[in-house]
Amino acid sequence: MSIQPLLAKQTYIMVKSGSLQKRINEINENIKHTGFVAIKNKSNRDIVYFENPETKQTYIAHRGTDTSGKKTKADLTGDLMYMLGLEKHSKEFKKRATRTSKLIKTVPDDHKVDLVSHSYGGATANYTLLNKKNVRDRVEHHHAFNPLSSPFNHKSSKKKDKEMDKIVITNRTENDIVSKAGQQHGITNTYKQKEH
Repeated sequence: MSIQPLLAKQTYIMVKSGSLQKRINEINENIKHTGFVAIKNKSNRDIVYFENPETKQTYIAHRGTDTSGKKTKADLTGDLMYMLGLEKHSKEFKKRATRTSKLIKTVPDDHKVDLVSHSYGGATANYTLLNKKNVRDRVEHHHAFNPLSSPFNHKSSKKKDKEMDKIVITNRTENDIVSKAGQQHGITNTYKQKEH
């Protein structure tokens, strides 16, 4: 199994109760077999910064919609704005884009950098790539899992679209309506839903 889905899943721990240190410790316990660690002073409830100093890899992970209550209202507002094609007016989208742009500047020069995301986080990460040139220039890939999409989102300039098509890898389950609603950049891998 690849590392990206595991890291995307860990972001949801950040909306649990308890101290930041407790939440980071739980994440690091879950991923200790990978060589990656979540960096406390570069992570918050929305974005987790993962680093593997041995392989010189960094992942910046955008969390999907919170349903626990901590950030539910802000996340659902962001979801709705995106679904209506109004994300450029969303405080949450702008906040995540700015935070990611600042984090990119802290990544060691010799590290490979990727974004990873799930659902709403896929939309905020793609928004970040489209609107923050320093992120687009530094990130090798964005691994998006069932990213939120909308029929009302429009592509940007041809130049940005070409850049995005080289970066974004969308992974979606075939019946996921959240990621099926609109057009995605880059490569799309569609998987059958596992039956339980």
